[in-house]
Amino acid sequence: MKQLLLATGCIAMLTACGGGSGSLGGGSIGSAGSGGSANSSGSIGSGSFGSKRGEVEQVRTDVAVDRRAYVTVLKSARSEKNNSGTIVRVIGEMDRIGYYDLELVLQDDPTSDTITYEARAAAPAVGRAPTTPRSRVVTLGAFIPAAYRPNARTIVILGLNNNLRIKR
Repeated sequence: MKQLLLATGCIAMLTACGGGSGSLGGGSIGSAGSGGSANSSGSIGSGSFGSKRGEVEQVRTDVAVDRRAYVTVLKSARSEKNNSGTIVRVIGEMDRIGYYDLELVLQDDPTSDTITYEARAAAPAVGRAPTTPRSRVVTLGAFIPAAYRPNARTIVILGLNNNLRIKR
């Protein structure tokens, strides 16, 4: 008897949520085709809960978020010119060992007269205390082609605690 009442209650709830269509799974909450009237303000199936019908929220998916951490302290940076461009080498220090996927990430701003990089590294799942201070040292590098913004003469590298500037 208890199971029969429970089943009847569940069917009644599904019917009410479906906007009165009477089918199990025929309607979904928020869909206009579920039998609810589009003009009623209190109907769950009206699709007008919290927004107007014509408005569609646009989410930017073209910008990737870099979740890697900044290099803690930047120790030194230098640039080496060759025929095809400039090689940038950066030495930094992390707070613990185990970081991986080190990269100088270009922050392109064509209106600026500098080329800006972020020194990034992916954090380890479990960080261990370093055995020696030298084990925390990391090296990063990037290549800047000669044709890329030839008028920009300053390169800025951004770290967590400090920034470094070098000439191209």
